[in-house]
Amino acid sequence: MHGFSSATIVHDISEDDDGRPVIILYVGDFDPSGMYMSKADLPKRFDKYSGSHVEVRRIALTDKQVSGLPSFPPPTSARTRASSGSLRITATRAISMRAGGRWSMPAAR
Repeated sequence: MHGFSSATIVHDISEDDDGRPVIILYVGDFDPSGMYMSKADLPKRFDKYSGSHVEVRRIALTDKQVSGLPSFPPPTSARTRASSGSLRITATRAISMRAGGRWSMPAAR
């Protein structure tokens, strides 16, 4: 999973219920959009599709990991971002791991 995941992906994960819990390890940006995805959007959509066996766990970036780091104002445009020369983490990924050892990660698009 990555970014705002499609309804199809969320539905398919919710439907894959063999009685064991599914834990989604979520790695995302520490910004309002990234936090919303892991704390509200994904849990709400898993509930909508009867995915009560699915748990979303944010493993990066977390409050604890960014505490004390300097913050910077957002760039004024995409051009500023591209020309700043700084490395930015923009990709959001989630890896789903079936409790009990079965891993799955949909292919990148």
